[in-house]
Amino acid sequence: MLLFTLLLSFLCPSPQDSNDQIQIINIGCFHAVETNIDIELNWYALVRDDFQPDEYAMKKVELITSKCYDPIFGDDENSKSGARISISDSSQNPLLLIGGLKNINSETIEVQYLNFGNVYPGQTLTFATNPENIYKINGFGSAQQDSLMANYSVISDYKIILEKTKVYEKDIFVQQEIFVAETVYTSDEAMPSIAWAGDLDGDGKLDLIMNLTNHYNVSHLALYLSSSADEGQLVKLVAEWRTTGC
Repeated sequence: MLLFTLLLSFLCPSPQDSNDQIQIINIGCFHAVETNIDIELNWYALVRDDFQPDEYAMKKVELITSKCYDPIFGDDENSKSGARISISDSSQNPLLLIGGLKNINSETIEVQYLNFGNVYPGQTLTFATNPENIYKINGFGSAQQDSLMANYSVISDYKIILEKTKVYEKDIFVQQEIFVAETVYTSDEAMPSIAWAGDLDGDGKLDLIMNLTNHYNVSHLALYLSSSADEGQLVKLVAEWRTTGC
């Protein structure tokens, strides 16, 4: 009976509890208000294989915090108000640091998408985590060029919809709105985009890291996990991290 229970827990990992605390951040120097994290969580670095660019792994790391120079707040040689985040393994250059994740994919993760590609209205991106099912991300909205800023567009009724379909069937299996905004001001350098797609939590389903920015000087990373999804949904937004440049 014990052997069966252990086997079942391995094959069917328990879902990430919605009350569990998940946080995301990355290495670097940031404004102190952007680094309100719990370094005591179990932290993992999502890192790329040096020899296989399409393969990633989750590496256990320890977070290290220190002060750094922040020109926005008028720091000088004698004052440092910024916060630097580094990790115990300085040889790693992670795409993202994830803390508090309950289920970890201990295998090599084959990335399904890595391009920072913008999700424009009318655009479709396709992924497949296994031979049976495929995922599509579709952008919707009405875009018009901004009357005051030539490089910007205004997108009204903007939506990003994730759908899962059977490979050999045309009918949509599951469909979910994962980002909705009444109005988005965008440019080629500032547009909601897919930063990474693959299986982070080891359940064989698609997880997403998105950048929901609408300003060239802002990064707004969002983590969506399949293991936290509500019934009838594909993923759930479990963590966000917003940071601004100088």
